[in-house]
Amino acid sequence: MIKMAQFHIIKYLYEVEGLSQRKIANKLGISRNTVSKYLKSNQPPTIIQREKSYGKKEFSSETKRILPIIDQWLEEDFKRWGKQRHTAANIHRRLVREYGFKESESNIRKIVRERKKVLQEVFIPLEFQLGHQFPFDWGEADIILQGKKRRVFLFYAQLSASRVRFVRAYLHEKQEAFLDGFVHAFEFFGGIPTEGLFDNLKTSVQKILQGRNHLEQESFLALQTHYLFKAEFCNPSSGNEKGRVEGSVGYVRRNALVPEPEVQSIEELNEYLFHWCLEDAKERKVPHSNELVVEMWEKEKEYLHPLPEQRFEACRLVSPINKTLETYDFSLMPSLNKNRLMKLAKGEFVERKENIIFLGNSGTGKTHLAIALGMEMILNGYKVKFTTAYELVEQLLISNDEHKLGAFENKWLKYDVIIVDELGYVPFSKIGVELLFQFFSNRYERGSVMITTNLEFSEWTNLFGNEKITTALLDRLTHKAHILLLNGEPYRLELDTLIFQILSHKAV
Repeated sequence: MIKMAQFHIIKYLYEVEGLSQRKIANKLGISRNTVSKYLKSNQPPTIIQREKSYGKKEFSSETKRILPIIDQWLEEDFKRWGKQRHTAANIHRRLVREYGFKESESNIRKIVRERKKVLQEVFIPLEFQLGHQFPFDWGEADIILQGKKRRVFLFYAQLSASRVRFVRAYLHEKQEAFLDGFVHAFEFFGGIPTEGLFDNLKTSVQKILQGRNHLEQESFLALQTHYLFKAEFCNPSSGNEKGRVEGSVGYVRRNALVPEPEVQSIEELNEYLFHWCLEDAKERKVPHSNELVVEMWEKEKEYLHPLPEQRFEACRLVSPINKTLETYDFSLMPSLNKNRLMKLAKGEFVERKENIIFLGNSGTGKTHLAIALGMEMILNGYKVKFTTAYELVEQLLISNDEHKLGAFENKWLKYDVIIVDELGYVPFSKIGVELLFQFFSNRYERGSVMITTNLEFSEWTNLFGNEKITTALLDRLTHKAHILLLNGEPYRLELDTLIFQILSHKAV
C-alpha cells in the first residue's frame, strides 16, 4: 500500500509534468503496475490505511484521534524555512495544550520520526508560500540557428507558488550564462523570491561538503548579496527534491521548441521564449486551483522583494574592464553607425566566422567598443579571449622557443572570438611577424577576430616590414570583415583597393 504523499506525486508527475508510467515508477522506486493502479483510481489511500503505515502495532483510539493533525502539521512544515519547523516535543506540547492529548511524548516521537522519513523521501509540496521559493535547472534543446541545427542550453526558473515559468537560451552553461540568467529571470518575475532551490552545479558550488553546507563561488555569493535571496542546495543523491522543475524543463522543450524554431540569433530565440512564457502563463491553471497562472502571478508579485536600483553586472567578474555599448558616447563619433554596432552585437558575425577591425586614432574608443562587443558575445554564449597584440606576440615567441607552438595555437582555437588590441603601437621582430601571420592564418575561417589599430592599412607594411606577408595577412583578416573607421567616413574599401594602396605607398 502506497502512502498519501506518493499518491499525490504519481498524479502530479503524470497529469502535470507529463511523465510516462515507466518513468514515474523508476523515479519513485515502485512497480509500474502500482503506478497504473492508482492512475486508474481517483480514490486516494484512506486515513486508516495511512495510520497503519506507522507500524504493525495498533494505535490506541487516543493516538488515532490526533494522527491526521500530526500529518497536517508536518506537511505544512515542508512549506516553511527548515529552521522554523515543528520538533516532536513541539508537536506533543501543542497536542496536549490544544487537543487535550493524554498519552506520552515518546509515542509521539516515534510517530513523528516515521512520518518525517516518509515525507522527506517522496513529499513534493502542492502549495507554496507566495514569494518564497523558486527552483532552477538547466536543460538542453536543439534549434535551427542560421540554417544549421545547434544544441542550446536552457536556463529555467519558476516561481513555486504561481508556477510562472521563465526560460532563456545560451550556447553554453558556464558561469557567465548562469549569472546572467538570474538577472533576466528576476526582471521577468517582477521581483525576487526569498529562497532558490539549486542543484550542486559546479558553476555555483566549489566544494560539496556533508549535508547541505556548501562553499559557494564568490560570483554566486555576489549575486545572492545583490538580490538578497538565499540558496538551498539539493542533496547530491536526492533527485526528487527538484522533480517539479526537471519535469517542467521537458514541458518547455516539448511545447515551445517542437518543431525546432528557426532563428538567426540567440537574441531572436530568447525574444520568442520570453513571449512564449507570457502566453503560457495566460493559458495554464495553477494545479489544484481554478486560477490562471497569470492571475496567481499578479498576487505573488506583491510578496516578492523589489528589484534593486542597479542591475547586477553578470560579466563584471569575467573581465576586469567594464565597458559596454550603453556607456559609449556615440555622439562624439558621428561617423560611426550605431545601428551597425547594435546589429553586430547580436553575434551573427561569429556564426559566419567574420572579423571586425576598429581603425582610428588614439582616444576614439576602439578598445572600449571591442570589449563591449566581446561582453555581448559572452552574453550570447560565446567564448571570448582578450589580449594585446604585444602580449600575443610575446606568448607566440615563448611557445615557439619551448616547441609548444602547435598546442598554443590549438588552445586559442577553442575561443569563438579573439580580441587583439593595440595592433600597430609596438613594432615586432621578423620572427614575431612571421609567428603572428601564422597564428592568424591558422584561425582563418575557423573563428572570429576583433582587432583595434591606429594604423591605416597602407601603413601596415611599415609595421610588418614585409610586403608579401602584409598583403597575405590583409587578405585573411579583411575577407568577410566588418571594417569600422572611428575618425572619418565609413570605411568600406574592397581588398583589391587596399592592396593597391599598399603597393602605391611602397612605390613612393
